[in-house]
Amino acid sequence: MVLNFPGFRICYKGERYIIGEKIVVDGGPYDGIYGVLAEIRSDEDSELGIGNADFYFKLFAPLYEEDIRAFEQRYSGWCNEPKKLENIPMEKVRISIDGVKFLREDIVAHKVATFFVQEKWVIDGERGTDIQVFLDRNLAEYYYLEQIYRGKEEGFIKKWQKEPGFYEEVGLNTYKCGDKWSRSANYYEVELCDDEIEIGDEALECIGQQYIGAKLRKTLDQLFGVRHVPVEERPKARTQIYVDKNRSEVYGWGRYIDILKQMSGPVAKGGLDIPDRPQVLDLRDSFLRIQSRVAARSGGSNNG
Repeated sequence: MVLNFPGFRICYKGERYIIGEKIVVDGGPYDGIYGVLAEIRSDEDSELGIGNADFYFKLFAPLYEEDIRAFEQRYSGWCNEPKKLENIPMEKVRISIDGVKFLREDIVAHKVATFFVQEKWVIDGERGTDIQVFLDRNLAEYYYLEQIYRGKEEGFIKKWQKEPGFYEEVGLNTYKCGDKWSRSANYYEVELCDDEIEIGDEALECIGQQYIGAKLRKTLDQLFGVRHVPVEERPKARTQIYVDKNRSEVYGWGRYIDILKQMSGPVAKGGLDIPDRPQVLDLRDSFLRIQSRVAARSGGSNNG
């Protein structure tokens, strides 16, 4: 497995590592060089074999001339031939995790108990993985058991059970099966795990905004039957909601129009113009804007 997505976390030999976290090399030809964790290759993609992982780092070249010369001399002595900075690998360098120091800040984060179901499979030589995360253990356990039952009743496990080399291993929250003669041909594993993840204030704020937005859309739907349409699903043509009422009737529509203003945009000639982009304005300013435009179109009279 090759992992190189920024922010992706992996637990290896009891320690957590994050793609993109800062490091400084401690010892060896790159001693004192700063960088970031760029890639982790595990199991079949690791040069060390199954059950191990290789760590690759993107390193930053020294800036000062004195440091550059010292680095070149150190690296040249290590490889027993003269090397200049431009000939020294820096973009993706494999270094043992014992040879680097991770520069981790003490960030106060909110801990959330999570449960996740991890699947690994090889089906007819094709490999794959999947992880589903839950906040409720019962839901996680249901999903875990569902994958096993579905595979046995109508999926690949049912097919494999007819083969002479089929085997099953059932443990505490783990299930494995496949071809005992060749794991690289057919193999399936699913595991139910629990862990605590740390969510920083910025991520928590983003989640909160999405939650509030979802609740608002649901409330609008319940009150007015207004269905929120995601931007990517909205037609390019603009939709007109005509205001052909007098001003007193428009006042009665105030709350409804205010809410439409949140979800859409300004009043255009001929009615309320709903563009393809979300625009949130202050409710009071929105109403005053509508009032002034309706009055302008009617020449200052009470006819909308």
